[in-house]
Amino acid sequence: MTCSSVYQAVGVSAADADVIADRQVWADLRSVFSHGTRLLPRYVQAFQSGEYNAQPTIVVVRDGPSCATLNADRGIGHVVARRAMAMAIEKARLVGVGVVTIGNSVHFGAASAYSILAAEEGMIGFTTSTGGPPNVVVFGGREPGLSNNPVAWAVPAGPEPPIVLDFGCGVAAHNHVNTLKMYGEPLPAGWMLTKEGTPARTWDEAVHVLPFGGAKGSGISIITSALAALSGGHMPTEKKTPGLQEHFLMALDVGHFCDRDEYLAEIARASQSIRQIPPAPGFDRVYLPGEIEWLRSQRWRETGIPIHRDQVTELERTAINLGHPADVRKN
Repeated sequence: MTCSSVYQAVGVSAADADVIADRQVWADLRSVFSHGTRLLPRYVQAFQSGEYNAQPTIVVVRDGPSCATLNADRGIGHVVARRAMAMAIEKARLVGVGVVTIGNSVHFGAASAYSILAAEEGMIGFTTSTGGPPNVVVFGGREPGLSNNPVAWAVPAGPEPPIVLDFGCGVAAHNHVNTLKMYGEPLPAGWMLTKEGTPARTWDEAVHVLPFGGAKGSGISIITSALAALSGGHMPTEKKTPGLQEHFLMALDVGHFCDRDEYLAEIARASQSIRQIPPAPGFDRVYLPGEIEWLRSQRWRETGIPIHRDQVTELERTAINLGHPADVRKN
């Protein structure tokens, strides 16, 4: 069984299924399990129910030298976001900046899975999205009024690992919350509210996720929603079609702004300098954004990806239900 073959079993084309699987495994390799293959059963159900369109017709609604807007036809975000970033990269090669927005799409997994595509081409990548209907408490409120929008930057660093910053505007993504629960971890203080609007102390009473940094995370969510709304979509301040999301992807071609080699050398020098800062008590060393995930991905490419037994069970059950042999377990 492969993830791609499972998606093909519910009507996704082989090419699109490969893209979805590739970006999910990329997330797993970086230990972002909340946005990796753990979501496969959920996506399969969405394809089977018709919530996700397995055979979408992606349409270019607007197109210009530096920008474009796509209609994803309710196609899964992994496929259309990869295509959008490829378009943004090509536009950036020509004019320095490429921006592509996507409307009428659904979940696309880890936002940095698309920003990194620009960094791999020696460009700076940025990705954000509306995370569906309101699921994060607005600062000062007691109920959700914001979406847990991702903010994902990827910066090339020459011979050094790319600098990758990827975070949600909530204290934690709901998928990450569910992952902690699955692993039996306690609810961190200051993460969630009860239905009455008071700080939640246990998973049983936790209902709503708080924004990170108070007013800062709340404000960033509003701004990123405004960027994604450039697709012609809506700000996620009220419930809408289940699962519907908008995405915003940007590529900046370094060579249009300055000497590319000098820039990459400077980012590499700064990376090395930051890494050499003496660590504070309790830390082994200083890491740059995304460096821990990069190191882990290099190791797991050799040793394999360790995943939770409950995830293995769900992947096997999904594969078996679709008539595929389940061989996820290796030991």
